[in-house]
Amino acid sequence: MPTDLTGTSDASETAAVDNATIVEPTGNGYLSVFPFNPGDPAAVPTTSSLNYLTGQTVASLVLAAPGTALNTKTGTYDIGAYLGGKGTAQLVLDEFGYFANG
Repeated sequence: MPTDLTGTSDASETAAVDNATIVEPTGNGYLSVFPFNPGDPAAVPTTSSLNYLTGQTVASLVLAAPGTALNTKTGTYDIGAYLGGKGTAQLVLDEFGYFANG
């Protein structure tokens, strides 16, 4: 099940610029960061934002568009994260900025 990450309340923001870091993975896997829509939380892309091996700390620049549906609970357009593979891992997500229309 994907995790709903904090998004933006500004519909003009078209993408977030993040650094995603996987720390202390107990198995091999991958991270997918994607537009999250509350009406379809199971929609996970078939591509990865980064891949990692057991015990490996891996960082990657990630550009992710927010979802297109307003999350009525938080009032935001959200970004989702999904860890696939085996075991567990910690995710550190640092936002550097965003792209916006206008």
